[in-house]
Amino acid sequence: LYGGDPGAPEEHLYTSMRASIENILGVMCPTIILTATLPRGLGIDLYSFVKSIASSYDGPVIWFKYGEKIEPKEYSNTVPIQDKDFDETLHGVEWKTNMISNEEDFVKKMLDDATAGKKIMVVLNKPVRAYKIYRRLLEKGYNPVLIHGRLSHKDREIAEKEIENTRILVATQVVEAGVNISFDALYTDIAPPSNLIQRAGRINRWFENDSAEINIYIGGYEKVYPEDIIHETISVLKKIADNGEQLNWRSPYIEYRGVKGYRYILDKVYGGRLPKISCRDFVRQMILYTMINPSRGIGFKILCKSCIEGHGLIRGSLLLPLVPLAPKDIRDTSIDELIWKSIPASMDWVVSNSRKLFADKIPVVKYNGKLVVDHISNTSNKNELKKKLCRTLFDLSSYIVVGLLVKPELYSEKIGLLVR
Repeated sequence: LYGGDPGAPEEHLYTSMRASIENILGVMCPTIILTATLPRGLGIDLYSFVKSIASSYDGPVIWFKYGEKIEPKEYSNTVPIQDKDFDETLHGVEWKTNMISNEEDFVKKMLDDATAGKKIMVVLNKPVRAYKIYRRLLEKGYNPVLIHGRLSHKDREIAEKEIENTRILVATQVVEAGVNISFDALYTDIAPPSNLIQRAGRINRWFENDSAEINIYIGGYEKVYPEDIIHETISVLKKIADNGEQLNWRSPYIEYRGVKGYRYILDKVYGGRLPKISCRDFVRQMILYTMINPSRGIGFKILCKSCIEGHGLIRGSLLLPLVPLAPKDIRDTSIDELIWKSIPASMDWVVSNSRKLFADKIPVVKYNGKLVVDHISNTSNKNELKKKLCRTLFDLSSYIVVGLLVKPELYSEKIGLLVR
């Protein structure tokens, strides 16, 4: 939620989340909801929602709050928690956040840090932009690792292994979660607070140094996240700087010597903002989650209709497997190799770039005991192309679609699939 996945609108994610929770709690399954970056207003709304469900069977709901002051009226269902050793260690770290509006200054500072021997992590909002910075670092004689969402499964696994030993990592949002790494300094495009917090969480992660530096490029913004959130994030960061204060990007509520916990920026930017709940999406999610076998009956029909309308179950757009191979090479490729070479891409992105990714025909690899290549006609009409892809993907009567073959020359090892 709130920037965690650029491919998923907030209202779609929150609707899916509530439907999932209602189904899980509906069968009295003990459940834990963990979050590091959920804004206060949304946390209160979600807590009320969970209590309303649990009350139907007298199920207890307990809210564990980290580092917050607990009011007396909350004592019956709220437990304060705090890791004092962790917080004391954080007190010894000097945090510095720099906002840089000129891209050349941003890159120069990055190169100066690299020359000084610092381990730096660079996180950009789009793969093409990440590649441009990666190339500039290569041209200066550095050996960075590049990782983003349009690498094949094979190259992604190789890149993840190389991260452990690299001094410079260039990446997109893929490193925001599930990657246990530590660097000395962060260079990042402006993003929503939740994303910045996740990115900053990879800096001085194991307290190797007594300082941590976050450098945020605010000079240009490509439309990846909601613009109002980006503008408000910049505004709050500037106010913090104007007051001579700093953010501690690792602790939510800590406050000392002019340093504020990261909850400050979350609550200031999001305030009481709540995603709208889509009734249609909620009904769709409830039906799908309760279907034991969604490949039959009404659940599957709703799923197909959802696909044709451009929705995934969670994301705003379905993910399609793209494979950079020529049709003639399929006869010498196993299904495991095909999956290993595949690249996940949203249907919206594929449809928008179909003329660059494919020729007049789109090669579709199907499996019905053996791999075969079929074709569907390419078209500039986005809605028509979506419908064609969905009909092909969801016709499970005699085959399974394994992937769409994109032009092999668009893909390079270690670089990935980049369409300019």
